[in-house]
Amino acid sequence: MWIYTERYQQIYKFKKTQYIGTYVLPSTLSLSIYPRLEGSETELIPYFFSVVLPSLPAFGIDFENLRGVIIRLAMSDDSAPSQAVRNSLLALAALYMLGSMQKASRFIAAALNSLRASAQKGIGLQQGMQHIIAGMLLCSFEVSSHTLTEVIARSLIVKKIHTFSQSSSIWLVYLSGTKAVMNRFHQHGSYANGDQSLLFQWVFYYDTLARLGIKHWRGYRSLQTQLAKDLGFGKGDSMFTDDEITRFGRSSHRALEILSELCTGVLSPDDPRYRSTVYISWLDQIENQLASIRQELEHNVSLPDIGYQSESVAVKELFVLAALLYMERKAKQLVGTSSKTDKWIEDAFLILSKIDHCNKPFPLFIFGFDARTDLRRRVILEVIDRTIKKANARGLVSLRFLLLRLWIQDDLNAEGNLDLESNSCFFLSKCNFVPCLL
Repeated sequence: MWIYTERYQQIYKFKKTQYIGTYVLPSTLSLSIYPRLEGSETELIPYFFSVVLPSLPAFGIDFENLRGVIIRLAMSDDSAPSQAVRNSLLALAALYMLGSMQKASRFIAAALNSLRASAQKGIGLQQGMQHIIAGMLLCSFEVSSHTLTEVIARSLIVKKIHTFSQSSSIWLVYLSGTKAVMNRFHQHGSYANGDQSLLFQWVFYYDTLARLGIKHWRGYRSLQTQLAKDLGFGKGDSMFTDDEITRFGRSSHRALEILSELCTGVLSPDDPRYRSTVYISWLDQIENQLASIRQELEHNVSLPDIGYQSESVAVKELFVLAALLYMERKAKQLVGTSSKTDKWIEDAFLILSKIDHCNKPFPLFIFGFDARTDLRRRVILEVIDRTIKKANARGLVSLRFLLLRLWIQDDLNAEGNLDLESNSCFFLSKCNFVPCLL
């Protein structure tokens, strides 16, 4: 796995900052970057593009365009970075199609070996894009593999609260490395073409939801401690950074950018700036921008979805409503409801009752806190179950379990109001981390 630490800094010819190393495997390991495909494994590549890729987390992108970029950079030649992309997608396909961690791990090891070989030769712009794709696929593998472990554990009727395997935090290491490569090329003035902008949008979604989850977990310091424990490193090693990605202009969906701004700029009530005119004005601007985006989506919701978008217009609107409610509850510290939030919640459940599926866990998680009737809970669970069946959305299995526990706690709560701030921290901590928000 890629490790974000100074001990591997020299592998990349980068200066003045920490960058991705390659992995924990011994440097003396001899492993081919061309693993032979056996039996049903020959079907893995077409399976990846037809089934796996459309199910991966993303927001506001066309999967047909992403498919073209991945094919072009994976199949261009037999160089080490091309092999890294191919082996990474083979690992994901093996996990999804064969359900075999043993077979998938063979491709993971080969992908990591390819990345190391590529890094030792130096990384140009195209190689950097290939490293970004490989990093995102490896990140997605870690997110998906912990869900597979969870499903197996539940099938054995494990009675204790399930704690995800260490892969549930290691995906952040891959994400950190991917962000480092992306920022590197922007710092050196590399021109952001359409392919780079598309990859930025893909990484930006993961990064935004990761930083959002950290705010509702045990905190940044305990995250570093957890990663050090998982990987066997010392406490002083820094393996994850929550720094923002350097942006190639405004290439991502504005709703996602606003949510990212909230993650970065929200203040706690004990901050002296919390009641300042500047901060209150900023929150009002955020709300107005989200309301404007929602209004545009409402005009388009009846139109047919075009291409292979990562989500429907209705799901985008649901995401915006969730961002509005999150801002009201988190940034303005609203406990309970108001006429404004009641309307947002009512509109959200109306959308949920009409859509066939929702492949975005964030709004399901946010509105799950307000599903206090059996009818609303059934609506959310039915959407989740249909999405898991239709879109192969493995991450929603984790979310379903988390919501069921949340509702049990809500039923036991005499006051009847779940506090987003305290309860989200509690429940996400029970899951050991937050891949279920992707």
